[in-house]
Amino acid sequence: MMAKFNFSTKWRAWIKECLSSATVSVLVNGSPTEEFPISKGLRQGDPLAPFLFLMVAEALNGLIQNAVELDLYKGAIVGERNFAISHLQFADDSIFFCEASTQNVWAIKCILRSFELVSGLKVNFYKSALYGINMDETELETFARKLNCVVGSIPFKYLGVLVGADQKKVSTWTPTVDYLRKKLSSWRCNNLSFGGRIVLLNSILSSIPVYYFSCYKAPKKVTNLITSIQRNFLWGGGGEDKRKIAWVSWEKICREREEGGLGVRKVELFNRVLLGKWRWRLLKEEDSLWRKVLAEKYNINRKNEWEGGPWRGSSSRWWSDLWKLDKDYNSEGWFRMNVFKVVGEGSETLFWHNIWVGNGPLKEKYDRLYRLSKDKDALISDIGDWSEREWQWRWRWRRPLFAWEHNLLQELQLELQGVQIKQGQQDNWIWKNGQKEGYSVRSAYKMLSSKPREAEAAVYTTIWNKHVPFKVTAFVWRALQHRIPTKENLFKRGVKIQNSDFSCAQCGQVTETTDHLLFECEKSWLIWTSCYNWWGIQVWSGFALYGPYGYGEMAKSFKRRQLQWKR
Repeated sequence: MMAKFNFSTKWRAWIKECLSSATVSVLVNGSPTEEFPISKGLRQGDPLAPFLFLMVAEALNGLIQNAVELDLYKGAIVGERNFAISHLQFADDSIFFCEASTQNVWAIKCILRSFELVSGLKVNFYKSALYGINMDETELETFARKLNCVVGSIPFKYLGVLVGADQKKVSTWTPTVDYLRKKLSSWRCNNLSFGGRIVLLNSILSSIPVYYFSCYKAPKKVTNLITSIQRNFLWGGGGEDKRKIAWVSWEKICREREEGGLGVRKVELFNRVLLGKWRWRLLKEEDSLWRKVLAEKYNINRKNEWEGGPWRGSSSRWWSDLWKLDKDYNSEGWFRMNVFKVVGEGSETLFWHNIWVGNGPLKEKYDRLYRLSKDKDALISDIGDWSEREWQWRWRWRRPLFAWEHNLLQELQLELQGVQIKQGQQDNWIWKNGQKEGYSVRSAYKMLSSKPREAEAAVYTTIWNKHVPFKVTAFVWRALQHRIPTKENLFKRGVKIQNSDFSCAQCGQVTETTDHLLFECEKSWLIWTSCYNWWGIQVWSGFALYGPYGYGEMAKSFKRRQLQWKR
């Protein structure tokens, strides 16, 4: 294989030496035998093994492609133009697609046997399965016997995802939800501080369903269930049957930290922006196999690639969900409004259909001119030319324009003055809210989840500081919301106070509120006075959390602050 890939003799000798120089011993009745050299085979844990295995797997790919070229093996047909797909490979997982015929079954068996002879890797047919779509069960069982494998049922799991499952059914998502519950039950909420639960919620609980969320749109019932599990865990419930007081609304918790939230992801919105990645890849990865398959199935071309092609009643639920993900969120379509094509020489951009100037296709804004144009499907490079190093637009109309239509044309030309056609540069899709790398889940989520900042939001930028223990920061965040369990807050939430005594537990003089407990109480004030004297800051009594000498002022002296927490 290395010779086929044009590796030099020296390279092949090096690899052979690496594989044949190792020695192994075998345990016989618990005692190791003498070491003996091995001359072939890949060793688990060897850093070279994954790369060498991929080269060997490429031999299987070559055998299949050769069989297709010789018309010995026919792949599954997609679309009206008979686009064929024969197989998919990922590491040591392979899946074959073919027409239901005896010839294809024998071709698969011959290909795998040939691969075994040349590579030494034997397929375990007992771990393989044969799946049929719209096939007679008897014929399917006959094919399975010829391959010495079992008949599988749809849906089946491939690379961790259920293939052929109805993603709208809650049962499809049961494994993900159960795993989330199982992970949750392994942690003892009572042994974790509020800050610790925030960390686990953001780092683990929000990451568990990501793989499924990046493939399918979850039903509303599933997203609500996952949100309920996360909310109960955050407030110390530890499970759906052990509920605690939710001190802050989930809507506010899911805001960004600088906006007064905890940065917890909204499950439904996160699912939406993960699926948006497929929309972006559909625009960018024109030469990828998956994109070609979808283009054939749904008749995708440059004219409709941002619309999802002509809609059919037979479109899959996944495809339908993919193109409704932004329309369900707002009427304008958040994805469409933020995708833009930067024009180079204009040879890959349709003048009327693509989004390359303004916030939408020109055919929508200038519908009258579009209907009169002779070049409805023309590229930008076809509606103009270079004259003395300057780009000149050349319009072709079906009839002479009326005066008011000339005004429309002048408006269009004025808008086009902001676009510069560049010779020798490719056209490129960009994401308005992202960086040079284009669409990212982070930028899309931040764009959709951002809210207008409150008047007190400036203080939130100072409390999240790496030098302060996270559990302290989390407590300060709750205090800023006036959501700590003071007697006043407990009474508002229906908790009975012993002897109906709402006075401060420290001084016993006034009602126990957040401001009084942390600042106004004489005992609390003594502590604050000592701290500020130590920091060398002059302060007077009566300040509150949002005041000029609140938590933000405390966060300014780095060295003294670090020393404080160490003590």
